[in-house]
Amino acid sequence: MNIAERITEKRIKAELSRNEVARRADLTEAYIGLLERGLRNPTVDVVERICGALGITIQEFFAVDQEIAALPPDIYAFVNKRENHESSGREACSVRSRGGRDHPRRDAAQ
Repeated sequence: MNIAERITEKRIKAELSRNEVARRADLTEAYIGLLERGLRNPTVDVVERICGALGITIQEFFAVDQEIAALPPDIYAFVNKRENHESSGREACSVRSRGGRDHPRRDAAQ
């Protein structure tokens, strides 16, 4: 999950509007909207101010879901890798040959 998704998720969980978070963090509602859409990257100071507005610590903001954290390390690594891969907007395109090696799909490069 990226920062934009975290801000939105935590704000909704706190049952606060963008306007209320902006007011509490001394930011504009438009800027909160840009952050939530991933069109701006916040500084550490801004993340701390948003956390204060949401009533959470920065550690809570970046905490991994307890269900995922409880997974065995190899499964956790797979889930985390897959989550990061999916959020990048790219899909894996490979075809396994008879010899067992992965080869990029020809139509994926076009």
